Amino acid sequence: MPENTKDGVTTVETTFRILELVKNADAPGLGAISEELDIARSTAHRHLVTLQKHRFVVKSDGGYRVGLRFLDYGRQSQLENQLFEQVKPKVDHIAEETNEKAFCCVEQHGIGIFLYIRDGENSVQTHSYIGEQIHLHQHASGKAILAHLPEQKISRIVETYGLPERTNHTVTEPDELLNELRTVRESGVAYNYQESVENLRAVGVPIRNLNTNGVYGAISVSGPASRLTGDYFETELPDLLRGISNELELNLAYE
Repeated sequence: MPENTKDGVTTVETTFRILELVKNADAPGLGAISEELDIARSTAHRHLVTLQKHRFVVKSDGGYRVGLRFLDYGRQSQLENQLFEQVKPKVDHIAEETNEKAFCCVEQHGIGIFLYIRDGENSVQTHSYIGEQIHLHQHASGKAILAHLPEQKISRIVETYGLPERTNHTVTEPDELLNELRTVRESGVAYNYQESVENLRAVGVPIRNLNTNGVYGAISVSGPASRLTGDYFETELPDLLRGISNELELNLAYE
């Protein structure tokens, strides 16, 4: 019988800690996993054998890597999101229209997740990828979502995850963030002024649920700070995104 803790099952928690380490490290070996997680080698070995058996990890370069079986789960999760089918062609259009990188972000358990990303012809390469988990306050799309969540939920997110600094421009004070979110709610537009990546700007707008007054997620476009300036950044891009968002909101309300 698995050992229960106040918030879960110890053995399951250990499995997820191992998977998280394998995902973020470069093919860690048994010894490195045991040491990093402060668990016995025998315990780590039992978990890894089970994960290998079910094809969730593979042995590679003397260590362990995430198995491709996760692609099946990730794809299923993406397809089951009610926003995905509607938003994918719109994000493609934004990328083609602007020649920049376009995103759709959703919130789950207080964390932002990139549901879909499309590169435009001139988009700069960043480390962003589909499925990446992000802190909402560091991104334009994340702030667009946060601004349309209930205040109690915003407080829980800040309490749980904090406001970690990604660059020198990241908002890290709760009062400053709340003031900015009020502006976002009023204008319908959120901005990222090099808050997630140095020399990168972004603009995002929410995709609201017109039936519940909630929010499905957000769409955004990012690019070099040298290109995203003036009226283009402050008016043209927001107008483009708001028009697409409004269309999505209506389609989702009456599908």
